[in-house]
Amino acid sequence: MTTGTTGTTTPDLTLMHAAHEAFRRDAERLRRAAGSGRGTISLEGWQVFRRFLDIHHRFEDEYLWPPLRPLVRDLPGAALMLDAMEEEHQRLNPVLDAIEARLYGHLADTGELPGLFDELATVLGGHLEHEEREALPLVEQRLPLADWKVFSDAQRKAMGLSGAAEFFPWLVDARPQPAARAIRGMLPPPVRAICRLVWEPRYARRTTRRPVGA
Repeated sequence: MTTGTTGTTTPDLTLMHAAHEAFRRDAERLRRAAGSGRGTISLEGWQVFRRFLDIHHRFEDEYLWPPLRPLVRDLPGAALMLDAMEEEHQRLNPVLDAIEARLYGHLADTGELPGLFDELATVLGGHLEHEEREALPLVEQRLPLADWKVFSDAQRKAMGLSGAAEFFPWLVDARPQPAARAIRGMLPPPVRAICRLVWEPRYARRTTRRPVGA
């Protein structure tokens, strides 16, 4: 879900920040849909959001924070901050699971979805802001490119080509055109056209259909 380097000596966090913006967008979109009624929530939109959020957090916990820890031992509070990153991930899981249980009928929906989506948007927004303020600057400053590449490559391998065909359209969804072009520009030239002409329309069709209860 992230890629490469800036061509210098620091990790390129462009896609990391783009993913954070996409998580915020989806959380707010789902929150508004839940407030309008259960039948307006797109199951496909939820599935895409949940899948990429799970991948994002799992690979941070496995491939990003562990190699960063020994590199920031000299910084007061850095270890506690990295502990908080993992704890905040775990704090989200019960909310995500509670939403999913109600969306798929494992538990009766008794009007709890709006409150659960409000909680999700609040907890996730706070976590992303915390990560951007304290953790990602340390990634840029301290993490070697080799470790960043391991983190990036592990996510790419986990997603595969079919995942990339959904990931990039998800990133550019509702983004201003300059930002969308910059994200597409990280793909090889032939793939950029495929992304714009094939992947993005297919993603839009999929994520705007089949609301809950339909």
